[in-house]
Amino acid sequence: MNLFNYNLDLSHRTLSHELSEFGRYLFDKRSDKGTIIEDSILKLSEVIDESLETEEEMSKYGINTEIDASDFCSEVFGRFYEESPKVVESEWTDVQNAIEELPEYQALKSSVARDADLSAMAASHTLNLFKDEIADLLKESRSYREKEEEKKPPRPPGDNPGDNPGSPDGPSPDGPSAEDPSDQESVPFEVSKDMRDRLMAKAVDIEKITEEMRDLKGTIAAAGNMTSNVNGTDEDRRELTKQLVNNSGLRYLFKMMGRLKALMNSLPAHEFNEEQREQIVTVGRGQYTDLLQSEQLLLADDFTTDIFLDRWIRRSQLKWRKRGKTKVGGGPIILLLDESSSMGTRRTQMASAFASAMATLATDDKRGFYSFGFNRRITHKTSITKKGVGYVGCAIRSNKSKPIEVVTFLMNRGCGGGTHFDLPLQRGMDVSRVEKKADIILLTDGAASISNSVVEDLKKQKKENGLRVFTILVGGAATNAVSRISDGVAHVSDLNDTSSLVELASLMKKTMMR
Repeated sequence: MNLFNYNLDLSHRTLSHELSEFGRYLFDKRSDKGTIIEDSILKLSEVIDESLETEEEMSKYGINTEIDASDFCSEVFGRFYEESPKVVESEWTDVQNAIEELPEYQALKSSVARDADLSAMAASHTLNLFKDEIADLLKESRSYREKEEEKKPPRPPGDNPGDNPGSPDGPSPDGPSAEDPSDQESVPFEVSKDMRDRLMAKAVDIEKITEEMRDLKGTIAAAGNMTSNVNGTDEDRRELTKQLVNNSGLRYLFKMMGRLKALMNSLPAHEFNEEQREQIVTVGRGQYTDLLQSEQLLLADDFTTDIFLDRWIRRSQLKWRKRGKTKVGGGPIILLLDESSSMGTRRTQMASAFASAMATLATDDKRGFYSFGFNRRITHKTSITKKGVGYVGCAIRSNKSKPIEVVTFLMNRGCGGGTHFDLPLQRGMDVSRVEKKADIILLTDGAASISNSVVEDLKKQKKENGLRVFTILVGGAATNAVSRISDGVAHVSDLNDTSSLVELASLMKKTMMR
């Protein structure tokens, strides 16, 4: 939904801290019926009702518990998301301040700041954790403020705010009398020892929430540009957060996907890149891009340009020594996933994490992505290209999907049936004929044969269209026909094996370099 077309609800009251309009918009978008925030608001309002339901309390403070709970939750969200200003001293301010004094609470704020989805979750967790303490803190604050009010002697009739014509909102312009005890500052609200102990006892739980939020933040980051989050308004990211919270299996696979990407990024590029500069400086003309930056800077003005040209003519410029070929742009990544029954649950999990990692890498690198699942037939097809996003498999058929839907689709694949290589390889080559410099990655645990005609087609595609073929052999599978014509082979077992993850990351690095 477009922010500028959204009718902001400005009717919310302010209890202690004021959200920005954008912060209010973000909260309202995340507190619809059925969300974790909505559930937390209802639970808090019920506790306040039960704790402060006497006729005396209701006559003094009214019956606004659900509204108060909603406003308080929005302010907790606002404090997590951004530094919202304190605008009024009230019983609710005392509640906020008492909880925020905990160092663990400050650490939680730091971990979710400027992240609307995680701030909403942190607010919900906080209300659930402290709902009983919030109600009792309200009691303590009300009692304190009543006692403070009783200490103040009544003001003279002409000394009430608004009586002075020159000051409709306050006392006389001459200021209060120094002898007037009613104008002395009140003692700040002090939380009782029992309440402080109760709050501190839950510090461990806050630490657990903080750890969970940090873990979830890193897990979501693994999706890369799949859920481009613009100022916290992106609905895809919010939906992904819900799925990860409710689905531990999906969360595990996203963690593995993130670990694969992190491993890949940690590998030195010079082991895979066909174009690199050695850390040796030589003298000579070469290409302009070979020159050291200090040489290139000579072209900054007319005087030093003459020096540049003089050195160029005399071949005396300093340059990096290069080796390899010029780097060229890569074509699409075409993933062929073995979904036969022999892949089993653990191997399918690894394949799903790898497939999702490659989909996000291709999207981040602005390369097309295709995947074909297979056993004795094609079991699914996905695509993320400039033309759009789509996936077909089981009962799901869509050509107007979102990239993140492809990732979650790939992470929920099953397995069954036998193994046949010719058909998926032919589908991969169909793409390669149209989109040059493609990379086919075959992930399989089998050793099925390939017909001679397909082998010859692969060789032809490699020569004419720049096709590269990589093979991932799972679970100790023997070297097969595909691996013999591959540009790289990775031998892996499962996601819990570090050497397997490194093998996968190395192959990912190769496919991302040209």
